[in-house]
Amino acid sequence: MADRLERRIFAALEKAGVAASQVRGIGVSGQQHGMVALDSEGEPVYPAKLWCDTETSTQNADLVARLGGEAGCLEKLGLVLQTGYTASKVAWLREKHPHAYQRIESLLLPHDYLNFWLTGERVTEAGDASGTGYFDTRKRCWQLDVFAEIAPN
Repeated sequence: MADRLERRIFAALEKAGVAASQVRGIGVSGQQHGMVALDSEGEPVYPAKLWCDTETSTQNADLVARLGGEAGCLEKLGLVLQTGYTASKVAWLREKHPHAYQRIESLLLPHDYLNFWLTGERVTEAGDASGTGYFDTRKRCWQLDVFAEIAPN
C-alpha cells in the first residue's frame, strides 16, 4: 500500500506542477475506528480491519461482558465498547491468527498508519483514541487494565 500511495502522491505533485520541496504541510483524514497491527519493523502483520468489519462481534460481546457489561464499560472508559472499535479487532486477531498476533509491536488506527508512513511517528490523539476501546475518555488516558483483558500477554 505504501508504495502505491507514494507513487500517487508524486504523480499528483507532477500533474500539479509542484516540486515536493515546495510542499509546506499536508493534512491526513481517513478511517477512525479499526486496527492496523504493526511488527517491530513497522510493517502490518495482517491486513487492516476497519470499523465496518463486524466479524469481531463475538469478541466484542465477550469483552463487554468481562468488563462488567455496559455499566462496567461506562465506568472504566466513559463509553460502551462497539464492534467497530480496535479492542474487538485485537481480540479477534489473537484468537483467529495467533502467529500474526504474536508479531505485534504496536497498534494504530487506519489513518494514524498514514501519519506513521509519512512521519515515522506512531501517534494518535484523544478523540481518535476514544475509538480504540481501551482509552478512558473522561481521564484522557490509556486503561492498561482494560487492554490486559483484550491482550492478556
